[in-house]
Amino acid sequence: MLRVVKRSIANKTIGLAVTYRAGSGHRFGTCPSNCSLNNKKDYSTNEIDFNYLYTLLKAVTKKGLSFTYTHFKLENLKEFKKKTSLYYDLISNNKTTTINRSTDNLKQAIKVFKTGLSTVVTLPSINIKKHFIYKNIKFVRCLAEYNKNINCSNCLLCTKKNRNYVIVFYAHGVKKNLINKGLKGGCYADNFRTKKIWNDTINDKNINDIDILKSFIKSLPYNQIIRHHIAGDIGKEKKGIQTKKNILN
Repeated sequence: MLRVVKRSIANKTIGLAVTYRAGSGHRFGTCPSNCSLNNKKDYSTNEIDFNYLYTLLKAVTKKGLSFTYTHFKLENLKEFKKKTSLYYDLISNNKTTTINRSTDNLKQAIKVFKTGLSTVVTLPSINIKKHFIYKNIKFVRCLAEYNKNINCSNCLLCTKKNRNYVIVFYAHGVKKNLINKGLKGGCYADNFRTKKIWNDTINDKNINDIDILKSFIKSLPYNQIIRHHIAGDIGKEKKGIQTKKNILN
């Protein structure tokens, strides 16, 4: 299920068009079950929704910018390795959505970065550094984490492809200590207002995600910056999940 917001009022994404994506049975239904930030793996998926992914890549307004993040291992896709049109759209096509591959540690980040994918990494919120070099690769901290005058609308680092650096986010949110201790869970979106909106998204069942997304893009003005998936991912929901009694957990 997809929820769309034409103009975000959240501090970090203020002024951006944003979306939330959930499964029909659980908010984590479109997320990969092997994501280290996800402690609801039984309700999650291991399968990418390719029809949705292709639509997402094209979900950019004329002269606009579009970006999101995924914990799915895009670098392992056969289509990616064969350098098909999917590879081109993910790596080089600046007219398509920038899909940042989210990683969980420096070793994983370097491995993904070397495939050419736009790469970000979430690190424990200890020994925090603005920028650093590791294994001859530059790591740049999210500017909005330490500069109150910066947000997603005037930073735009995550919209860029062919970057020569990895973007670093440090663990944040009320569950950040799970990340700091290397424990399962810690998803920033699974708290308070974001969690409520994410759960409410499950009830948006009028038409399918692809139709909603296409219509949403057509409704936006030129030059619009879009942040896809404040919560949720590109997964294809498992069939037969019945979680109504657990939906708020």
